[in-house]
Amino acid sequence: MVGGGLLGSLIALRLSNIGMNVEIFEAKSELFKGASYLGEGKIHLGYTFGLAQDSTLEQLIESAFNFTEIVESSLCKTIRWENITSIPFTYNVAHDSLISPYMFVNHTQKIMKIIQRRIHLQSYLGMHFQKNIEVKRMSENSFATSERAVDIEKLKEIILAELKIRNNINIYLNQEISLIETDIFNKYSLSSKTARIEKKYDYIINCTWAKNFLLDRLFFSNLPEFNYRTKLYISAKTKLQETAITTILGKYGDLVIYNTGRLYASDYLTGLTSFINGNSNVFEERESLPEELIAKHWDYCKHRFSHYVPELDEITDITTFERTVVAQGDSDIDQIGSGLHDRSPYYIARKGNYISALGTKFTTIPQLAKKIVDGISSDGFK
Repeated sequence: MVGGGLLGSLIALRLSNIGMNVEIFEAKSELFKGASYLGEGKIHLGYTFGLAQDSTLEQLIESAFNFTEIVESSLCKTIRWENITSIPFTYNVAHDSLISPYMFVNHTQKIMKIIQRRIHLQSYLGMHFQKNIEVKRMSENSFATSERAVDIEKLKEIILAELKIRNNINIYLNQEISLIETDIFNKYSLSSKTARIEKKYDYIINCTWAKNFLLDRLFFSNLPEFNYRTKLYISAKTKLQETAITTILGKYGDLVIYNTGRLYASDYLTGLTSFINGNSNVFEERESLPEELIAKHWDYCKHRFSHYVPELDEITDITTFERTVVAQGDSDIDQIGSGLHDRSPYYIARKGNYISALGTKFTTIPQLAKKIVDGISSDGFK
């Protein structure tokens, strides 16, 4: 497993469950430090994607209603989801949104119909699905939904604890894999930036994020054209009341305060700090950000959400992260034709026993992990 975020960890656990020995190579100093590290953790029912195709909504809904079952079956234990999930999200249609409140109402009705057609879907984050098709209009442009988010930091703690006790999973940190080679027996060998790894492997699964293509180009001649942007995320500890707000549709963002006391906030207005179209070797996230950018981003977030949570001004001790967003489309998320308002659920490619996987939304990652392991299982481990 190359990459130890949520996708790599869930695949490792599911492979462990069927008796395979797994080794995880992570470039950073700990697991869940990259794309999986910080986000709002929203388990999407599709409300954010007011300009998406039906196929996108259907895949998001299918993944959302299978999220808990796949995570729990990977862990071989149940989770008390009510302890690590947010309150339901309120959606606010901005005055200059790309869609109108009327369009949003039509969009929610479409989502409800998709859910109602899926009688096999039983629960959403531990709650019976019939409770999750309700959208209540609170004002002209404000809507209460049943969509929730998972506190990623708490989920991370649960998954890491299970990884540590699995005898057939080994974890190697600070190991950035730069080369994969195949011998005449179809066994794979790895090299990091500092040394060659002596073991050989039957399967290689590339679960890296921003630099997924650096390994893929060793196996595929035609790679999909993704673009790369860095987005700012804010994290803080607070005693403020639980909150979950999303402003749509354009250069807006989310504010979530969990019952664990963790605050998450993001806003695209200043949050989109760089953009590269196509596969680039030089694209990097910054671990250290300019103070003026941090202050400006937090000011914009407070301005965006202070109408709903005036006490945000009282929060001064924040941590700001820059993390990569991988998508297909243009840089201007405030344009209808940008291509950024409709997301493929995930990307997967295979050549021999080299598998490359890229989850485009947190919601769909468990579904992707299950798909990959089911495929390996059907191989008969050849």
